[in-house]
Amino acid sequence: MPTLEKNIITPDAATGLVQGSYASVTEMLPLSAVLTDSNADNPTSVSWTPNKRRDQRMADFTAFGANLPYTRQDTQQTAMAGLLKLGVREMVGERDIAVHGATPEFLRNKLQAYLTQIGTEIAWRVESARLSTLFDAKFSVQNTVYDYGRDKAHEVSLAVAKKWDATGVDPVADILGWQNLVRKNTGVKPTVFITTSDVLDILAENPQFIAHIPNYVAKPSRIGRDDVEAILRNMCAIDSIVVLDEMYSGLGVRLPEGFTVPEKTVLLAPNLAAYELGRTVFGATAAAQSAEYGINNPNGVGLVGYVTADSVPVTYDAVGEGTVLPVLENADLTLKAVVA
Repeated sequence: MPTLEKNIITPDAATGLVQGSYASVTEMLPLSAVLTDSNADNPTSVSWTPNKRRDQRMADFTAFGANLPYTRQDTQQTAMAGLLKLGVREMVGERDIAVHGATPEFLRNKLQAYLTQIGTEIAWRVESARLSTLFDAKFSVQNTVYDYGRDKAHEVSLAVAKKWDATGVDPVADILGWQNLVRKNTGVKPTVFITTSDVLDILAENPQFIAHIPNYVAKPSRIGRDDVEAILRNMCAIDSIVVLDEMYSGLGVRLPEGFTVPEKTVLLAPNLAAYELGRTVFGATAAAQSAEYGINNPNGVGLVGYVTADSVPVTYDAVGEGTVLPVLENADLTLKAVVA
């Protein structure tokens, strides 16, 4: 039966390694700035107001002596979902101990490396969850689907003849139409263009898109990335262009197995500094709440790390875990389009 091991690495120190590794990796992942990390209001669940309305009302004129009308109150319902447990463990096994011995120095170095790796693996899994949540407005795990209720009109799949690599199609007209649709439905114009490099390559060779370049006497058959981005900014008032696959590849690692970036797809989103799309919510763990672990976490929320030991056979496990859920609170502020 495994027991908590506190002599080689204390749970508080192990938690620091997991959290530090998670934070340093997360800081480099692009969607961490879209669905930012936050602490849950409740230990094991999160609540929010889905697609909070931004309706503006006006006061009414009335006659002298008449009673003033009461203002209308918002009555939107609140949604709630349970947080999901997420974690991983790495073992220092019999072979390692037989070769290197069970010295505290060897075990400490090995387990510290494992705890750091665990924080990295959790960061990538959370980013993968953010990715599917943001693009699909859903997150599915273990036969459970969290549906954040994006307006179906905000989910577009272009017909073959209308795709951006088809003859005679003007992507600028599509983008402007989608921006106007979201603005009409929510009052907010999306100005962030989240996509992958294959979409920008298609735009670079689209004659109707190229025609929006000013001051070209003869339009080239292909334009460069700077010209593509200039057209998006000038014609569609896009203020931020996020190329996910290039940002991930820029980290210098192979993407984890099962980590899929949507291709030939565009996600329009609002200015992230002005509007909150949602958050990645972390809740409580039993380990953080237990005095036995001695983890210095007053709120009891967030990732934790610890080491367990077993005597039959002799093994040591480095463990990192937490409870978490990405929540797309304002899904209607986004529009997803499969464009090719």
